[in-house]
Amino acid sequence: MRSLTSRFLASLISASLVLVACTNPDNDTSGESSPAGPGGSLVFDGESGQSSEGWAEDVDPDSVFGLHRRKGIEPVLKPETLVLSAEQAQAVQQIRITNEDECLSDSDVHPMCRFELEFAELPDGLAVGSVVNSGTTESLPHGLLVKVTEIDGSTVSAVQATLQDALVQGEFWIEHTFTPQELRAEPQLAPGVEMVPRSAGAGAGVGGGPGAVGAGQAAPLAQSPAFDELSLPGKLKIHVEPIDGVTVDGTLDFGAGCGLTGGVGGSDVAWFEFSCRAWEKAGLAVRSTTTGVKESKSYPVALIPFTAFPVPIGPVVVVVVVDMLITVDLDGTVHATLEYGATQSTEVTTGLRYSITGGLDHTGSVDSNGLKLPTVLGGDVSAGAVGRAELRLSAYGVLGFGIGAEARVGIVGGPTQTPRWRLTANAGIYGRIFLGLLGYELTGRVSYHLPGGGYEIARHVNAAPVIHIVWPDPGTVIVKNGLLPRQVEATAIDSEDGPVPVMWTDQTDQVTVTGLGPQTLPFHALGEHKLVVEATDSEGKMRGVSMTVTVVAPTTTMTIALRTPDGAAVTDPKTAVGDLLLADAEITSTAIEPPSCSELTWTATHATVEKGSGCRARITPTTGGDGTVTATLTDDFGQQITATATFTAFVPLLPPGAGAPAPRFEAINATYGDRELVSGDTMPAAGTVQLRAIYLNPQAAKQAVTYDWQYVLDGQAPVELVSTPPDGGETPNGDIRSYVPVDHYHQHTVEFRLTIRSAADQSVITTRSITIHWMARPR
Repeated sequence: MRSLTSRFLASLISASLVLVACTNPDNDTSGESSPAGPGGSLVFDGESGQSSEGWAEDVDPDSVFGLHRRKGIEPVLKPETLVLSAEQAQAVQQIRITNEDECLSDSDVHPMCRFELEFAELPDGLAVGSVVNSGTTESLPHGLLVKVTEIDGSTVSAVQATLQDALVQGEFWIEHTFTPQELRAEPQLAPGVEMVPRSAGAGAGVGGGPGAVGAGQAAPLAQSPAFDELSLPGKLKIHVEPIDGVTVDGTLDFGAGCGLTGGVGGSDVAWFEFSCRAWEKAGLAVRSTTTGVKESKSYPVALIPFTAFPVPIGPVVVVVVVDMLITVDLDGTVHATLEYGATQSTEVTTGLRYSITGGLDHTGSVDSNGLKLPTVLGGDVSAGAVGRAELRLSAYGVLGFGIGAEARVGIVGGPTQTPRWRLTANAGIYGRIFLGLLGYELTGRVSYHLPGGGYEIARHVNAAPVIHIVWPDPGTVIVKNGLLPRQVEATAIDSEDGPVPVMWTDQTDQVTVTGLGPQTLPFHALGEHKLVVEATDSEGKMRGVSMTVTVVAPTTTMTIALRTPDGAAVTDPKTAVGDLLLADAEITSTAIEPPSCSELTWTATHATVEKGSGCRARITPTTGGDGTVTATLTDDFGQQITATATFTAFVPLLPPGAGAPAPRFEAINATYGDRELVSGDTMPAAGTVQLRAIYLNPQAAKQAVTYDWQYVLDGQAPVELVSTPPDGGETPNGDIRSYVPVDHYHQHTVEFRLTIRSAADQSVITTRSITIHWMARPR
């Protein structure tokens, strides 16, 4: 065992172990007496890290959890042992525990479980006295190890069996690790409890799993241990009311790992051992709106059902079922203005081994540190809260063994007492095994806690409020009018008054704001701003901090994309004199509202420029040669942004007798306000898109056309998109339609299709399409 590192553990730790003898020997209906077991009550005292004398003998140096070496015994089954095949196991139609309340209790002494099984077809060789074994199946989710006591048709009565019932000799030895995603069912959470998923890359273990230690906290207990593969799927966020008028808020995280070994080596040799390590990180805050003495109460918070896994002993299968049980306990006296709490990191180890020849051996240690939370007292109080997490493992779902870790936060004090209040903490570990696997109807337990009621986290000292700045950090660069503008935020906690208002002063803008929670500072001027943050309690004690931040103008960039009339990107910027090029200005900015395209100015060489809607311009080359297109705008801060694109124009050779040119049409021109849309763009939930078909050369082509519009909503059948006058319908140079989905609370994908036909014979001249996505409105 490693030595303790916490400064709170300079003195001894008291370890107590209780082994309670069987008090109900008549529960064995097999016709054979159980092996003789230990009797009476045993209590041991020792330091953390010490073990009983027999524990250190023959420990496997390669064991992660400190298990003892394998004995090297080959498995030999008893003649009456019947290991069900997969087909025979499927014949079990129903299984029921007839004395569930008694045999599955947490009491020190309880009987073996009795079963009633219903078979579709009895397996060959099944008789009274048979020891039946199975791994997990759909009808036997926990596996099976029972001794048959009665057969009535297809109904079989049986009693919980032991390794000695099934084996002449044999052993198992396993150190299993698996992930929190291996669940056999959904976690059961109490009302007011939620599972917060772990962030990507978050570590585990003390200093990793329980959470990184922040500013002002004690140092981590140790590096992340190697046993943290089994942990809660996420940190538990707790808001519960275990007792009327008393609420508990906070978080709890827990992880553990265990090694298991056991077996039989004859009628007078049998052993079972488990060794576990665990960590727990709990942050609990207790608030009361009532007064009086509160009885101690344990409140279930969460049950996490992990997967079951098989442990083979030759053909016999031991099935281990894993659960985590989380509870919050309360006791003591409270009053209507009580509020206290603390965080704790705890690292614990425990091991238990029982053998017929060697008796019970044990080992364990506790290590912990803590950090106080706000404390408010309006009357005398002596109260405690315990966050308890237990890893429960069971063979076949009924033979229990496990490890529990607990973090306790206590408070004693009152307005007239000296000191005003004392905030204390304690940490502990307990391990237990039900020796039914070896034929004993009793439980062995061992527990360790910090001595003397734990350690003192803090006591009252009249001091100025403690300020914690949430945002901004010193040196932060703030973009004026930037995306997601944040409010300045800080908390100030006074040891007597609790939360007090915070005053922010921007000495550059000469603006002051005061209040609880986030506040708004305008940050008018560009450049360096000195911020002063102050808080004052009811006795006039004041604390202040200052920092410098910098306010800068947003950054805006612009590019020009050249497109063909049908909207395709231009890959070779060569075009004939007189042909049309589309120029789209694409503006990006760190401002929440980028400069508007309405402020754009366009110029070109070797071409004419026609400013279109939104961010688009139409470029028509007039002479051959290399030309340029330039877009320019000035933002609200006087910054000029320019973008340029180039093209090459050539003079086409027209064939003799060439007549009127063919009709030409631009791609579907889709806009949302002054924003130009391209296929694949996304719209807000209730945004209306305007669609234009633009006839580029109606006078030259001298051909009348018609426009047929359709839309396809989320892959459904096409629907006609009708015009909506006065903002829609045909114009001399094209056609205009608009669309917005009726349902705003779901995401949608809409494909718009346009077919342009000759008005004379309805022959298709060309087709166009564009796809737009709509976001869902938050509910």
